[in-house]
Amino acid sequence: AATGGIHAFRWQDDELTDLGTLPGGKESMAFAINRHGQIAGRSTNSAGKQRAVVWTKRCWLLDLF
Repeated sequence: AATGGIHAFRWQDDELTDLGTLPGGKESMAFAINRHGQIAGRSTNSAGKQRAVVWTKRCWLLDLF
């Protein structure tokens, strides 16, 4: 759900899906998607720090630290 920040999204089958952020984060951005539907990008966390992330096909968000 939009919270006033910039959010990554996925466009599939004529539908936009907001990919969200890490808990407490305000912004996310997607950079690439692979053939498995995993999306690489970045998100801010609750401290406002940029973190590398991967969204899985089921929209789970993984923090890559």
